Formats: sequence, C-alpha cells, structure tokens
Amino acid sequence: MTSGDEPAFPKGKPGGENFPDTLVPVALLDEHLARGHSIEEFLAMYPRVKRADVQALMLSRTDSADVSVLFLDIVGSSRLSPTELLNVSDELNSIVRDTEVYRKAAAESSLVCRPVGDGMAIAFFSGIEAPFLCAMEIDRAIRNHPTLNLRMGIHCGPGHIVRDINGRLDVVGDAMIKTKRIMDVGDPGHVLLSDAAAQALEPFPEHMAKIRLLGTAHAKHDLKLVVWSLVAPGLGNPRPPKAIVEQLVDRFSEREAATRRRKSTWLWVALGATILGLILLFLLPIRDTLSPLVVRLLQYGFVGLAALLAFLASRR
Repeated sequence: MTSGDEPAFPKGKPGGENFPDTLVPVALLDEHLARGHSIEEFLAMYPRVKRADVQALMLSRTDSADVSVLFLDIVGSSRLSPTELLNVSDELNSIVRDTEVYRKAAAESSLVCRPVGDGMAIAFFSGIEAPFLCAMEIDRAIRNHPTLNLRMGIHCGPGHIVRDINGRLDVVGDAMIKTKRIMDVGDPGHVLLSDAAAQALEPFPEHMAKIRLLGTAHAKHDLKLVVWSLVAPGLGNPRPPKAIVEQLVDRFSEREAATRRRKSTWLWVALGATILGLILLFLLPIRDTLSPLVVRLLQYGFVGLAALLAFLASRR
C-alpha cells in the first residue's frame, strides 16, 4: 500500500467495537485479502491481533499443504510399567517442548503436534529444516536420559489439514503415513529420513554431510522405502537397522537359493545330454553306419560335453 492510498479499514481505537483484540476479525481479514493486501499490512493496521491467530486461521482454511513431519516413538514401551511409561512420556514431552525449533514454530503456529501411540507426530509447515533441526536437538537431549529409548523418522510431502473431534487442527494423509513407515524401520537411537526428505535437504550442505544412504527397506503393503540415516559425531545410531540387515540377509539367501537352482538345472542338462548321446551311440542302429573311429570320437565328445556343462554349472 503506497503512502497516498487510503487505509483499507479503519484502525479503530483500543476498546472500540471495530478494534480486534486477540480474536481474528474473520470478515475483515477476508476483505483485506480480497483486495490483494498482505498479512503484514493487516497486522500493521491491527497491532493487537496475534500473528499466530492469523496463521492458525489460514491453516484451518487450507485443505492440503506440503508438510515436513517428525515422528517419535518410545521403543519397548510395552515392557514398561504404567508408572514407568508415564515418567518417560513426561520426559519426552518436556524435551520436545524445550527445543528451540519447537518453541519457535509453536509461537508462530507453524506446526501441528499430536500424540501417536507411545510417541508423537509433529507436522511443520516451515520446511524440511525444522524437523531435521528439531530431531537433532531431541537426539542430543535424550542422551542425558538413559531410560528413554527413542527412534525418529522424517519425511516431507502432501498432507491434509483437518480438525479433529475436539476441533483442534490436525494433519492426515500420505505424509503422516510414510513418516511412520520410515520411523518403524529404525531401532533405538535411529533418526531415519525418507528419500524425499533427503532430497529436500540438498540446499543445506551442512545437513547433507550428516546423513548417509542405508538402502531400500520393505514396509507394510509392499511399500519400498529408500532410507537415509542421521549419522554424525554425537548424533544418531551408526549401526544399520535390524530390519534392513534382515532384509539384506533374506535377499542374499534368495539369491543363493536361485544360484543353487541354476546349478542343479545345468547338472541335469549335462546328465541328460550324456544319456542321450550314449543311447544314440550304443543302442540305436546309427552306430552301425559309422566307422569305429567316428563312434569313438563321438563317445568321447559327449563325455567331454557333459563334463564341460557340469563345470559351467558349478561356476555359475
């Protein structure tokens, strides 16, 4: 808005009926946006309106958005007593709330956090760096809490913004599901990332230096996941997840079995060729039409062919 423009709306006076307090004037905001003005201009005209309230209102009207999700799970929670589980859950909640990234995003209403099982899911609307930095803060903090066995997963993608049964903002959809699938691959101490999350981190070389490619993991419903891991001094779990190791062993065993089947096939081919050759040379009248030298050469030739096929089978 230029200096010569008339204000789009009356500023009103504190306490007046046209002056918004802590609640966002929805109709006023809609008209303001319809005229092409920015949120910054709106907040400048109504300084007592909270930026967080405006952002929450905008999110609540969005059907879908790109979100970056951090999933956290307390490993082995089923083996804890109710009291122990309550204590470690309180520890985790306190650690997450104390992280700088979480506090900043919560103040700006640029996240949605909800409990999931014995952990939580945090959907950030400010980009992939937020969950990555938050995960690093949490990972450093839990090292002072030996009873808290935690694993984390990070993914980014489309999510649907809805309101739950209590009227609170929530995020559902593909982004949340895949983040949990990535996290499920991990063991205690792992901070795993999807391939989409790793690609989103490419503009941040200082973060890319802290992650490494683990390989492909198979999740539920035949979902194949390319998994990366946060591995840096004092961060993450340097060991590969058991799920990936077991899948590698299974694939190796399958290849070994396939190799044995191929060898067995070649050996049967060699045996069949030898038997066929001997039948032709010893049991059929064709032998009488050939000279003894040719018969002898063919006999040796079939035996040599069988030996060659058997040798090739053993080398495959």
